[in-house]
Amino acid sequence: MMRHLVYRRWVLVFAGLIIGPALATEDCATGESLYQQAVETVVPRQRITLLEQAIALCPTFTAWYTAGQTYLELQQPDTALTAFETARRLAEDAHYQGLALGRAGEAYLAQGAEAEAVGAVNSAIERFTERPPPDWLIELRRQLDRMTAGQVIPAEQLKKTLSLSRSFSSVPSVQIRVQFAYDSAVLDDAGRLQVNELGKALVDLQGSARRIQVIGHTDIQGSESYNQQLSEQRANTVAIALTRSFPALAGQLATSGRGEAEPIYEGDSEEDHYLNRRVEVQLLP
Repeated sequence: MMRHLVYRRWVLVFAGLIIGPALATEDCATGESLYQQAVETVVPRQRITLLEQAIALCPTFTAWYTAGQTYLELQQPDTALTAFETARRLAEDAHYQGLALGRAGEAYLAQGAEAEAVGAVNSAIERFTERPPPDWLIELRRQLDRMTAGQVIPAEQLKKTLSLSRSFSSVPSVQIRVQFAYDSAVLDDAGRLQVNELGKALVDLQGSARRIQVIGHTDIQGSESYNQQLSEQRANTVAIALTRSFPALAGQLATSGRGEAEPIYEGDSEEDHYLNRRVEVQLLP
């Protein structure tokens, strides 16, 4: 009797090993069929119904990513954000992670969460190391940059951007436009205010980094050597101003300049030049 029970249990287990994957394959085939129907469906509410059915059977990156886009069409950014985050976890490589993060930035922006949108988009662009980011992602970043251009970004917003960047990137960073007097490394009034807000944010985040790297970037106008020197001087100016106002940061700050080597925007318009002139702050372990 005991031998018969053991034999039965072994048969059931063996059958499960065969039937289980077969059923899963069948489910994914049905899910893929539903997905294809969904992408051919113009009406968003009908499309999302098909996508939800597809995901229930076979939850793939593509299905979740397309569902997120459809939720955005339906003006449901909270649900879209969940979909894109799930897609990011399912992504097979950095490229697809970048796509999901970029779309998450769109969802954050639709929520009115600008700091979170900036963090997601910056982290998305970092993923595109082997190929250029898609045009829509660069335009989304430009839209966000335009929204903050000429403004002093408050400490709380900088903290949010860095905190979100930490959850998505190995090196959390934020790009800010510290204003200097024309063609110099001297902070103007707006620049001093921005550095003060940056200092407040960094003091609050001190426990999350051993070193803070301040990196200067210029536009492509002028000679390469001149821009390299100017970027280094501006990074040093920011670090000195931070140390004076926030002495607790003194032992953590390091500076460098990248000159014109890493523009965000490749164009030659005045807006491109303005947006490329920036200071980057990285929190290093």
